[in-house]
Amino acid sequence: MTTLPAHIAEHYYSLHQPNPDTAADAAAVIDGFVNEYTAEEAGRELWLLFSGALTSEHLPYSDIAQERKCMLHFYEYVKALLEATYALQPIKTQNA
Repeated sequence: MTTLPAHIAEHYYSLHQPNPDTAADAAAVIDGFVNEYTAEEAGRELWLLFSGALTSEHLPYSDIAQERKCMLHFYEYVKALLEATYALQPIKTQNA
């Protein structure tokens, strides 16, 4: 089950199969994401997920510093990936 729009889900699932259009499918997923969220919204949502998980009483091993360090590392890496993704997108005009 997915909550992705059907046209994006199709490209997403194609990434997991041998496919000559892998780059096109990956680009379609990225385009769908950047059209759905601004860079600021994406960063805010990522922060909400991270901070919510980190402060949850239900997080396994949350009392272990190494686990929290791994979560922070993953958060920072995904944040960098998001920023790089937006930096590679063509600049869209206000009227587009």
